[in-house]
Amino acid sequence: MGNLPGGVANGEPLLIVALWAGAEVFGGTRAAVGHVMSWYPVVSAGLTAVMLYLLGVKISGDQRVGIASVALLGVLPGHAMRTSLGFADHHAFDYIWLALVVLSMAVLIASAHRSDQTILGVCGLGVGVAGQTLAWDASVLLLIPVGLTIAVLSIQPFIIVDRQPER
Repeated sequence: MGNLPGGVANGEPLLIVALWAGAEVFGGTRAAVGHVMSWYPVVSAGLTAVMLYLLGVKISGDQRVGIASVALLGVLPGHAMRTSLGFADHHAFDYIWLALVVLSMAVLIASAHRSDQTILGVCGLGVGVAGQTLAWDASVLLLIPVGLTIAVLSIQPFIIVDRQPER
């Protein structure tokens, strides 16, 4: 990492480190770098699809909605282009973190306070926000709505008085 130009090392460090680590795992040769750069968008699409499926099932309670969500994502032209074999672009990497943040927010919104689901949602949100912050220069655009949502969720139990207690 010490030999990278300043603009590359300071821009989106998590993508660079992840690709570098992937290339090192597969031997660190030029061929390994080429394979990692070619295949990482496809792997990113697969991970994003898994999280989108989980999100669809979490929100609707129906597995068919999760499958339909993944199918629709797969045929979106912009997503298909950015996650195709050999299209080494940072957007495919960003999709993983965005999907993790949205899935974690859905888990937090749907879960009761202080449950196992809440802990899972908080951990996922922490990892997702940290990953997105390190992977995207304009991550403030993500932090503002996430922060506002967390603020509303934290005061929600004190605002809603007509709701029956959960049993």
